[in-house]
Amino acid sequence: MCGIFGCLSVTKKQIDIDTVKKAVESLSHRGPDDKGIAQLENVIIGHIRLSIIDLKSNAAKQPVISPLLLLAYNGMIYNFLELKQNLSKNNFF
Repeated sequence: MCGIFGCLSVTKKQIDIDTVKKAVESLSHRGPDDKGIAQLENVIIGHIRLSIIDLKSNAAKQPVISPLLLLAYNGMIYNFLELKQNLSKNNFF
């Protein structure tokens, strides 16, 4: 099962990226296959991945970031091609 960590600054105070990295590393037992951290304005999300189906692909890198979206999740999206097409049409990616 993947591990997800998030941090939100409601005071506009700078979020300490080293603290977020340590928090994500503390989740390493949740998934040894990949990890990532992304920031969008005053939100940072970290993700540790346990690969079940897509063992060798880079296509499942997380967190996912675009100008309007910051996303990390645990699960499988089965209609991802349809969703990608719709999101691309609407300039989400």
